[in-house]
Amino acid sequence: MKKLFLLVILFISFSINAQENPNCILKLNKASLISMSLDCDQLKEKTITYFKLKVPGKATVTNKGSKLTNEAKKLILQAKTGDTILLFDIKLMDYKKDVAPILVTLVEYH
Repeated sequence: MKKLFLLVILFISFSINAQENPNCILKLNKASLISMSLDCDQLKEKTITYFKLKVPGKATVTNKGSKLTNEAKKLILQAKTGDTILLFDIKLMDYKKDVAPILVTLVEYH
């Protein structure tokens, strides 16, 4: 649980910094990505209402809220190590500015 919490904080940190550095890429394994919940406490307690997920060679999936849908989880399981998954079109409640997309490269377990 502590690892997941740290992973979420790291993810948020990268998403905030990605606005300044569009080349920010997280490296996660499939299990970590699937179990992740986007949490925006660092963005002035804004709630994620919507985001899209794109796996190479697959259709884009829309997610409501901060958790992945079952459809998105299935796509991630079909992805290959080394694939880059894009989280984009991230919308926050009562927040008009664009949130930078997040790139996640799939790696093997460490």
